[in-house]
Amino acid sequence: MEKNTIIAIVLSSVIIIGGMTLMQMNAPDTPPEPAVKTEVVETAPVKSADNAENISAEVSAAETSADSGTAPERIEQDYPVETIVEETDLFEITFSTAGAVIKNIKLLKEEDEGNPISMVLDGGSGVGTFNLSFGNHDAPFITSPFSHKKIHHGKEIIHEFSREFIKDGQIFTLTKSYRIIPGEYVVELIITMETPDGKAVPLLDGNEQAYTLTYGPQIGPNFEKIDGRYEIRDNVTWGPDPKSGKFKRVTHKNKSKLVQTGDTVNWAAVIGKYFAVIVDPGSGSSTITWNGNPVEGQGQPSLLQISKPARR
Repeated sequence: MEKNTIIAIVLSSVIIIGGMTLMQMNAPDTPPEPAVKTEVVETAPVKSADNAENISAEVSAAETSADSGTAPERIEQDYPVETIVEETDLFEITFSTAGAVIKNIKLLKEEDEGNPISMVLDGGSGVGTFNLSFGNHDAPFITSPFSHKKIHHGKEIIHEFSREFIKDGQIFTLTKSYRIIPGEYVVELIITMETPDGKAVPLLDGNEQAYTLTYGPQIGPNFEKIDGRYEIRDNVTWGPDPKSGKFKRVTHKNKSKLVQTGDTVNWAAVIGKYFAVIVDPGSGSSTITWNGNPVEGQGQPSLLQISKPARR
């Protein structure tokens, strides 16, 4: 493993769709360019009656709809908790239907003491990565089981996870789709939230964010201690200066274990000695959080979280 070899994970998200790309980079001080261009596109809400009939989620409560005065029908959802392993020439990726997360990403051509490097160090807690929560960065992760299907589209491999939820009397579908291309350091995550009747997804509670997407709890390779010398973690953004408009790299230093910025940025990152996780927040406003507070299984985490408001 060579020094300054960087595997960058780029996570773009908006309220409708977010994309994540994993690729190999060799210039840590230069704004990373994705190995494959990812276009973030908003999808229109589905309005057809057919889609309304396809709802298959377990709603936690049959709340009364403010518009119709009727309660949505409670639909049972009994998806099993399953583990799915996908392997290409570059990756071994382990998915779980619980929360539709990735439990592990092994880089098969990058080794640490003879073993493939893991980009998900959760200390055996099983929390995984690409966790989604409704609300701010401290909201609980979604852990309910999702349905799963594997799709082949040419040489692309897609793992699609779906589940329906209900809030304020409105049923909506949450789908997380992971796209993998053999031969490329790319894993793209697309998140969609849509209602069967075309109404807005009711995700906003007061001043809270609509949702937060989290990468963590820590990147590889394995380490003993983040001491700033043998192992580092820098919180970095790249974007326009609020005053001059010129693009610049900023390292966010704070004695607190919780660092946040609401500045407009092209990307934000956690940068280690060999690898980095990079987030492209996508269009619209967002809050980037670097969270170093201990979590189960990881005493020195480097959570990278992107929170987005609801779009009206």
